[in-house]
Amino acid sequence: MQRVKRTSSWLLLSVLLCAALTMTAFAEEDGSVWISMSEASGKTTAQIVTDTTVTDGVVVVTYDSAALTYDGVEVTSAYVAMYAVNADTPGVVRISWVAPGEYEANADGATLIRVNFTGEAEADDVSVAAQNF
Repeated sequence: MQRVKRTSSWLLLSVLLCAALTMTAFAEEDGSVWISMSEASGKTTAQIVTDTTVTDGVVVVTYDSAALTYDGVEVTSAYVAMYAVNADTPGVVRISWVAPGEYEANADGATLIRVNFTGEAEADDVSVAAQNF
């Protein structure tokens, strides 16, 4: 009986953990810049996060254009003064910005930009590569 209870407890914990991970986010790291993903009501948001010094920069976000439709970019950080977005190529969003100064992001990471999509993403549907960062 004890073994059944212990197995049941582990099974329940596993199911809850999987559900929590599915409902919250997944992250893909590329050096000091990574993506934290979240989904709600058929919409996916890719947050571009960094834990390094922020100056002028460029990130290239690639996504599965068969699964996701690009909806736009939101600047969410005081680290970004001006920005430009090039999303002319399906599956690629290139975001460049100018920082008003040099800022040290905190160790947990600072969200710089949000990229919004319609559709639900799998873990490998969106990735980021940083340039000049």
